[in-house]
Amino acid sequence: MHDGTWTLADCPPGAQAELVRALGVSAVTAAVLARRGYVDPAEAGRFLDGEQPPHDPFLLGDMETACERIRATIAAGKPICVHGDYDVDGIAATALAVLLLRELGADVDWHLPSRFDEGYGVSRATLARIGTLKTSSGSPSATMRPYSKTITRSPSVIASSRLCVT
Repeated sequence: MHDGTWTLADCPPGAQAELVRALGVSAVTAAVLARRGYVDPAEAGRFLDGEQPPHDPFLLGDMETACERIRATIAAGKPICVHGDYDVDGIAATALAVLLLRELGADVDWHLPSRFDEGYGVSRATLARIGTLKTSSGSPSATMRPYSKTITRSPSVIASSRLCVT
């Protein structure tokens, strides 16, 4: 956008026609792909198929420690509670985390806070009620880290969309 008006990148007609022919997509879809820089049919096809470049999850901070703690908790047969949040990515991430942990053999439950009663994020009251290990599907609350380390009750609480082991 420039000066309050939408500007569209040029769409090379040859590239658009090639994408229509090679991928069997509409001219509109081909134009969008070309304007976004996907003029090579193979690359555009990978984009449409949802292929993404490989990502190493262990590049995230403390991921190795988090995995070790989760494995140890599962091995010890201790319960785990996944604390999510009430927005769409928090709910989806919570569901995925619960399903994955169940596949790994965990005794797992979940908690989605009430927007009206508990607010956003992990609260001290929630931690006191359900766990020892906290994460948040949003940005982690630094003020909760010291508190979460002092709670000794089970189950462990882990994250939904972003793992932040404290």
